[in-house]
Amino acid sequence: MRLALLLHMLIIEGGAVSISSCTDINQPGYYTIAANITGVQLKEGSGFSYCIGIFTDGVVLDGLNHSLSHNDVLGRAVGVSVQANGVTIKTCYYADIHSASRFSAV
Repeated sequence: MRLALLLHMLIIEGGAVSISSCTDINQPGYYTIAANITGVQLKEGSGFSYCIGIFTDGVVLDGLNHSLSHNDVLGRAVGVSVQANGVTIKTCYYADIHSASRFSAV
């Protein structure tokens, strides 16, 4: 627990990475959503689409009260696809999303 608190403090002190469009997160850190985002990405070979993909451990994603929505014609979009451990998602809202989040390996 102490290590997790120290890691959280280091991430915040190191500054946040701002996200303004659908993207993949492949590095640990503190990420914020800069504005409401509409869009999707297709996860190759998976049959589902998502807006933000988290593929590494140790990520905090702070939505800062912004929303994610999709333009997926199949209507199967996921707001945030998490395929990692130690991930925190907070104050993020979802509009017209089939599922808010999809978790694997958690």
